[in-house]
Amino acid sequence: MEYAKLMGSLLIMAPEKIKKDGMVIMNPGPEILGPMGYKPVEYTERPEITTPGNELREVYTDNGDRITVTWEEHTPEPAPYVPEPIPDTTIRQVAMFATMAVNSMSLSDEQALEIKDLYPEWASFIGKSLTAGFKVLYEGRLYKVRQQIATVLENQAPSELTAALYEEINETAAGTLEDPIPYNGNMELFEGKYYSQAGITYKCTRSTGQAVYHDLSALVGIYVEKA
Repeated sequence: MEYAKLMGSLLIMAPEKIKKDGMVIMNPGPEILGPMGYKPVEYTERPEITTPGNELREVYTDNGDRITVTWEEHTPEPAPYVPEPIPDTTIRQVAMFATMAVNSMSLSDEQALEIKDLYPEWASFIGKSLTAGFKVLYEGRLYKVRQQIATVLENQAPSELTAALYEEINETAAGTLEDPIPYNGNMELFEGKYYSQAGITYKCTRSTGQAVYHDLSALVGIYVEKA
């Protein structure tokens, strides 16, 4: 005879050995298990499943002097869908394709910034050519090629020194007095927009038409004025 007790909806079976008065009692009987709350377990006959795909689960009933185990048929919950993991090689191939194709898409600078990590690294074009408008990634920053470059030279990476070749695409701000655009020294300025550099805010009074790389303080009276 099996002994058990109910704890909520769980049936806890009696232990096979109990330590009492310094002694270990193997297979304790009802005289020991009864005071501990364990009761005899009575099983009813297991029925046949009437609906294909259904399952049987045990139902426990405390009848006072014993626990009765009956069965009920139920439809199991469908197993959660777990997609097959994508192989690393496939991920690399998709990433490579995206890098090759991203420059063929007509994206605004703002849209390009949102996916800038998909753009190819500038270093991969050393010794090759670049066309105007092409976008490349250099040291985590996105740049737009300003003019045709017949041969990309290793010592002419995007920077203030190569502003004639590359223009950085910057994170957009509203360009208002309250939200000026951070100026990084290689940027085209647009009339009416506000820019900030070294803690000072400037208002552009005349569009530059191309990227400029002088400090804004040097452009006061030419393209900007202090706000």
